[in-house]
Amino acid sequence: MESQLRRLDVDYTIISAIDGKSLPESSFREFSDIRFQRRHGERQFLAAEVGCSLSHMKAYRKMLEAGHSHAVILEDDVLLDRDIRKHVEEVARTMSSADPEIILLSPINSYFLDGKTIIDRYQVVDVASARLAWGYIINARAARLLMQRNFPVRFLADDWKRVRYYTGCEIRAVLPALVGEHLTARDSHAPALRRSAQRVRRLRRPMRLRSRLLQVPLRLSMWLDGLLRRKQNVTQAQTRLRRPPLTSVPTDAAAQVARD
Repeated sequence: MESQLRRLDVDYTIISAIDGKSLPESSFREFSDIRFQRRHGERQFLAAEVGCSLSHMKAYRKMLEAGHSHAVILEDDVLLDRDIRKHVEEVARTMSSADPEIILLSPINSYFLDGKTIIDRYQVVDVASARLAWGYIINARAARLLMQRNFPVRFLADDWKRVRYYTGCEIRAVLPALVGEHLTARDSHAPALRRSAQRVRRLRRPMRLRSRLLQVPLRLSMWLDGLLRRKQNVTQAQTRLRRPPLTSVPTDAAAQVARD
């Protein structure tokens, strides 16, 4: 990440992540709202998931303490489009300073056909469905709301449907994506999380019907969105970086022309 950011010539701050497994069991409920999760979700969050959400909020706090109007949040195992700096600067100019707004830079699942904005060769669209937090732009208003309404952790950092529902943040995205997953890190931790989540779901299966009934307001809101606005699924081409990342090109002098 440092190599990519240095080549892009941008100022950055490394945030030390929070290891959820290191949180003391005696005070875990201070960091994770288990009652809310059971009432509005299908399972209790894993310690690693809580740590991930707290890490994102730690980045929001650093951003607000520094007095920034907006910031780009990047996870530590992603590849960046080599033109990301230029496009992020252009997209950030469209952000509101008064309204809470988040613009996703990583791949999404679907978007609403209305509300498109064309910037250069990229589209900025209203997100219908997304489940990744590899990279995004967030303004100060949205950061404050997330810190106020998601501590202790009530929903995960990449659960954009609940972020929008419980905070009122506008969630948009850039297409094609400007942030992609690092091949060497692909699914490095996801299988373990999925296996653990499946075990928890099996144990809590009798509670699933009750849990779903308690989510009626959220599901109704999502259904109305789909009913009133036409959706478009994202194509595979739109999930790939348009310009290869800088780290994918050799650094020797013979590759200078290729990099340019």
